[in-house]
Amino acid sequence: MSSDVKYAGRQRRVAATVAMVIYLAVWALGSAPQARAAELVPPPKPGQLVWLTEYLDEVHIRRGFHYTLEDVVPHGKAPYKGLANLRLPMATGQLTLRRMISSLRKRFPELRVWRDHLNRRIVHIAMATATAWKQNPLNQKLSFHGTMSIEDVESHIIQRLIPKARFYYITSGQHTIPYFPNLKPLRVKHRFNIKNVTLRQFLSTGLTFSKKHLNRLLWSASLSQAPNGKFTGRVNITICDALAVAHASPPTDSGTDRAKK
Repeated sequence: MSSDVKYAGRQRRVAATVAMVIYLAVWALGSAPQARAAELVPPPKPGQLVWLTEYLDEVHIRRGFHYTLEDVVPHGKAPYKGLANLRLPMATGQLTLRRMISSLRKRFPELRVWRDHLNRRIVHIAMATATAWKQNPLNQKLSFHGTMSIEDVESHIIQRLIPKARFYYITSGQHTIPYFPNLKPLRVKHRFNIKNVTLRQFLSTGLTFSKKHLNRLLWSASLSQAPNGKFTGRVNITICDALAVAHASPPTDSGTDRAKK
């Protein structure tokens, strides 16, 4: 077996592991409202130190919103310093989205946090090093139309423009953990008419997500970074919420991301 084949196999295993970790986090979050309703899991106390996802989950229960994550993962032996390491005390008083965003910005200068300009109920949370990277694949603009599946979009559109991007689909059921990877939703045909939309905006508002699903995390992206700080260009995109069977709705404007204040 050649070294290239071995490397490709190793990368696929790493990607699968990272995706599964994300899935388990999403599954835990997805089951939280049911457990909370049954009073099996008490809400975090004000000032209690919680993980970032727990904090976001509590705000969702009170206010209802969706969010996206853009993480930076090490390539090689570099230490991981990403989103999964962040903890903060649960806020006191009323948790509005504005207050949540302000708190995250002040506490974590390594993050960029902003509300989506098309859907204000979506909050984007990204490592600042990822948004500062000018060649970030999520900033790549897309234009395509036709009836195709998400799998077709990846193989025919994304792979042509961003060869190192890979899509995954991991979503939790209400009671059981499905096998990995569950590719069936990626093969449902949708009708697209995407014009000059960034990949980030396409993933956020260019897809139709099920309103009945429990997940708050719509999608996450893991960007690979070498020990010297340079990005490798590889990005694993995991669609974490349930896609609706209905046709996807394109954004209503150019889809470009506005300045992240």
